[in-house]
Amino acid sequence: MFKSIVCTRTPERAPRPRPAQIAPTGMIFIPCRGGWSHRPDEYASPRDIEVGVKALALTLARLAGASGAAERAEL
Repeated sequence: MFKSIVCTRTPERAPRPRPAQIAPTGMIFIPCRGGWSHRPDEYASPRDIEVGVKALALTLARLAGASGAAERAEL
């Protein structure tokens, strides 16, 4: 699974209460051109969006207990 993507841990720097203080959470980030997001000129490639959507779908399938679904899918 996930052979073609790089994963890194990112520290939470939000100045508000962290969602993880309330319930188990996770976030999936995809690269944006120049590292910029939440701006009018934000851009993410269709491939990066596809990988992010697949990562979300695989995560939800695994959490829902869909046996083998995550192992059979490829990115």
